[in-house]
Amino acid sequence: MKKVNLMGMALGLLLTSQVLAQDVHLGLKAGVNAYNTVVADRNTGGKLAAVDYKPGFHVGGLAHIHLSPRWAVQPELMYSGQGGRQTVSGVETRWNTNYINVPILAQFMFGDGFRVQAGPQIGFLTSAKMIREGNTSNVTQNYNPIDAGLATGLSYVGATGLGVDARWVFGLTNINKGTATTYTRNNGAQVGIFYLLNYHR
Repeated sequence: MKKVNLMGMALGLLLTSQVLAQDVHLGLKAGVNAYNTVVADRNTGGKLAAVDYKPGFHVGGLAHIHLSPRWAVQPELMYSGQGGRQTVSGVETRWNTNYINVPILAQFMFGDGFRVQAGPQIGFLTSAKMIREGNTSNVTQNYNPIDAGLATGLSYVGATGLGVDARWVFGLTNINKGTATTYTRNNGAQVGIFYLLNYHR
């Protein structure tokens, strides 16, 4: 119930921003992910292990809100398939983690369609599974329900409202429960396409 309430609050922020802003363009977005997880020592911060990248996808909606001729803010609501994979002694293990992510990006617009962007992202875990030798286990209970990160990247939108987006998401919080000496973060790259409704320059 708490997770549902948080998701409802995030959606409410999206809708409120649309009402208050004078120049708002709603849009749809979809693309591919390449996520992994990094395990680090909680005391020293040193990296202990890195799980290989696993492909996934993201899909959802966004609101591009102009604040000035050069600046905009873009909240998004995205379903995202994440996780990682690791092969030990010829046996591959995959971790499939699914999130509802809410990035809120500040964007600087330049060069007739280009945008540099950065901002916080909050993720709400919906499921987590481990797959090894054809066996699938539900490991949702081993993960923290909320993940926080920082997204940064570059996008471009054409005159028709069709655009491309590339970003990197740095994980900031521990995604695993019950780890007293280590913490594990989500890191990932995303490349997607989007379409803004009723867009004009």
